[in-house]
Amino acid sequence: MTPCSYSELFDALATSGIKAVLRNYFTETSCINTTRVLLEVFRAYGLAASAFPVRCMIFSRKFIERADREQRLPEGDAEVRSWCAEDGVYSVGIGFGAPGMAADRWPGHLVVHAGKHYLLDATVDQANRPARGICLPEMVLLDSVPLDFWRGGGAAVTTSPDGSAIRYEPDPANTSYRDFPGWQLRPHAEGAVFEEILWLLQRKGGLPAIRRKEGVA
Repeated sequence: MTPCSYSELFDALATSGIKAVLRNYFTETSCINTTRVLLEVFRAYGLAASAFPVRCMIFSRKFIERADREQRLPEGDAEVRSWCAEDGVYSVGIGFGAPGMAADRWPGHLVVHAGKHYLLDATVDQANRPARGICLPEMVLLDSVPLDFWRGGGAAVTTSPDGSAIRYEPDPANTSYRDFPGWQLRPHAEGAVFEEILWLLQRKGGLPAIRRKEGVA
C-alpha cells in the first residue's frame, strides 16, 4: 500500500510552496530539472510516473473570443501578428524550438505523466504574460488525458482560471532531454531540491514521512 494517493500528492504539491524551492535553484523554464525532481517525489511515495515530452500552446481569453467570433484561427504569421496586436489578444508557444537556439537549450517541453491519465505541468507559468492577458497558475493538472495522447496522437486541452486555453500536443520521440545535465539528478541541484520538497510535503502538505529508496527512477 502506498503512503498516499495521487490526489493527496497533487494537493500537497499545490499547497506546500514547492515553487519557491524550485525557483531558488532553477529558472522558470527549467522543465527538465523540475520534472526530474518530481519523478523522484512520485517514486518516493510509491506512485507510478514518467517524463513525457510535449509541445504546448497557450491562448489568452481574448484570443479565444476572437477565434470564436471568426470561427477560425489566424492563417499565417502575418495574421497571427495582426491579431496579437490587439489588446489582450495573445498566444505563447512552449517547446517548439527556434532557429539559432543555443546548444544548451532543449527544443521541447517536459511534463509528468502520472498514473494512467494524469498530466502535471509544473513549469507552465513560464508562459505568463500579464500585460498581454495571460496569467497562469504555478502548475496545471489534467486528470483525464486519453490513452491515445500518451501513444502520440491527438491533443489535451484545458482552461486556466484566467480563461486562457492551454493545448498540449504529444511529442514522445523528442527524448534528447535525457542528455542534459538537469536529467542526471545531481546531488547539489536536483537531489537537493528533492530533499527540500520532500520536507515541505511532510511539514506543510500533511503527507506521511517516508524513507527515500535507493537508486533513481
